[in-house]
Amino acid sequence: NEVVMDTFKAAVSSELAGFFSGVNITFTFTAPGVFPATPTIAYNSFGFSQICVAGSASASGTTGVLGLAIFDPFNQVHEDDCQTDLNGDRLGVFLHTLINSGFLSGSLSSFRMTFDTFTPARGGSPIGDVANDDNRLLGNLSDGRATSITNAIADLARFVALVIAHECGHSSGLVENGAMPDGLFGGDAVNFPGSGGGHIVMPAVLFPGTSFNVMSPQINYFGALNSSSRFNTINLAYLREAVIYN
Repeated sequence: NEVVMDTFKAAVSSELAGFFSGVNITFTFTAPGVFPATPTIAYNSFGFSQICVAGSASASGTTGVLGLAIFDPFNQVHEDDCQTDLNGDRLGVFLHTLINSGFLSGSLSSFRMTFDTFTPARGGSPIGDVANDDNRLLGNLSDGRATSITNAIADLARFVALVIAHECGHSSGLVENGAMPDGLFGGDAVNFPGSGGGHIVMPAVLFPGTSFNVMSPQINYFGALNSSSRFNTINLAYLREAVIYN
């Protein structure tokens, strides 16, 4: 379990670095300190924001909510997105819900095809319960199961990283509703069909096939694995504090 977790965390960190390429931000699984007993704190008096990856939005785990974070227009404060009861809401990225939703999908879904083989309830064997899994994890044995283990860790890391990127986007100010220069076209369902408050859906010509903008209102496992899923140009320019002009 320790080896799997270390490999998973490294993969999540690598994916986040890709999503936030060129952005003045770093991610770590090691807490750089203790967050004050307040949901937010001004930048000039503190040094980091935090978000938790665990659990679900409610005890049922069936809400379908994959994450929830404090929306911070114009990125003015640091946030504690580990709050378990902020005005009745739990914040964070909800790994239980993500997994639960995956196993409730069809047997031929990408998620089930990847993870059933490691799930006893689906006739599979957990990583570590099969002889030589240690050697598979360490790269000393290459076979079909080794490939399945590698793919499972990488794919889950990609999905989790995308959800983290989405929630951290909100906590950085994405996506302000309305047109520029006041907004970033969030909630503009006329010009960007499918968009909702604080979210923006980009045209299929920019995000072909199953890919999507990280700040879309709905994200899914299959689309997250598409290497073309990313922040759209305007959102990324905002995060980079850059200017786009034509």
